[in-house]
Amino acid sequence: MILTLYLAVIIINLFEVFRNKNNKLVLLLSVVILGLIFAGGTENTDMVYYKATYFDDARIKYKATEFGFYYFVQFCRQLQLGLFGMRGLVFFLSAFLIGATVKKYCVNNHLFVIIYTLFLFFIDAIQLRNLLAIAIVVYSFPYLLENKRLKYFVGIVVASLFHTISLFYLPFLLLSSKNKKFFIQITIIGAAILELIYVIYNGMLPYLNYLIEEFSTNSGRIQQYTEKITNGSLQVILLFLLNVLLAYWASVAFPKNRISQKNQWFSQYVFYASVLLLMFIPLLWYSVEFYRLARGILPLIYISVINASYKYKKITYYQLVLLGLLILHLVAWFYVSYFSISIPERIFNPLFYHNELL
Repeated sequence: MILTLYLAVIIINLFEVFRNKNNKLVLLLSVVILGLIFAGGTENTDMVYYKATYFDDARIKYKATEFGFYYFVQFCRQLQLGLFGMRGLVFFLSAFLIGATVKKYCVNNHLFVIIYTLFLFFIDAIQLRNLLAIAIVVYSFPYLLENKRLKYFVGIVVASLFHTISLFYLPFLLLSSKNKKFFIQITIIGAAILELIYVIYNGMLPYLNYLIEEFSTNSGRIQQYTEKITNGSLQVILLFLLNVLLAYWASVAFPKNRISQKNQWFSQYVFYASVLLLMFIPLLWYSVEFYRLARGILPLIYISVINASYKYKKITYYQLVLLGLLILHLVAWFYVSYFSISIPERIFNPLFYHNELL
């Protein structure tokens, strides 16, 4: 039944893609179905930790996780939502935040739903804190285009209360539609500095543990990001580079006479953002967990790709290359995320075979 519902979301949205219309009822139905499947996946490995937080286990001390998420979970507990309701609220709140940016900048929401359902949905069902943080980052990103940088800064700080790694998106404050070489220079300089620090301090980034402690006193989390857990780091570097390549092609491939100026700027900003994140590649020598930085901007990249591919009257060379890059991008991310640095059974079984809806 769960698999049938999952496939139904893809099929009905695919039908609307060919109709070239945004059907609000189908979008709402898709969010509800995905939300129910998401909420029912309570048997994954991360839920052991979330259960302890929800039930306020004595072993979980105050600020055992980022305190924004801690208070969110306790709020759900006061409402007696249960684990199913708590997970559902995480999904619907995140869908609302991401959906606000999708609605504002994406030319076809149904295509975004399909891409999200095919890939990001599964990992989001595991990493609740990360989903909430990414949703806030995606929601705040348009403030950069509107030159409301203080609001973006506040958004990132709020996101960091749910996942500390969100603070690494603060360099996006440097984004601008002017001086393209500046971002490349900043990226090279930033990466060189981090690599130099890595060499000087023999693989231990100074003050990183203090930064994490400000938002989480979970020693396991500190070790997760400061020990040398680098298996798969070369594969993750490839994902960073694929992000840049796909974002770049989307920024140059859109039909300039058929897409709005704000969407053109959006694509440029997304490309510059993917370039800036390259400066953090040296962090992968500390832990492959920093791949979350590249994953966090995927919703923005997919919006840019959809805008670039959907306004052509006929199939063009640019569109074919963009489609090929998108498929390569999805396959690479899917393999690395679910098979290389994870165990697929721990991700898919809780949703499809151990779901509370069954």
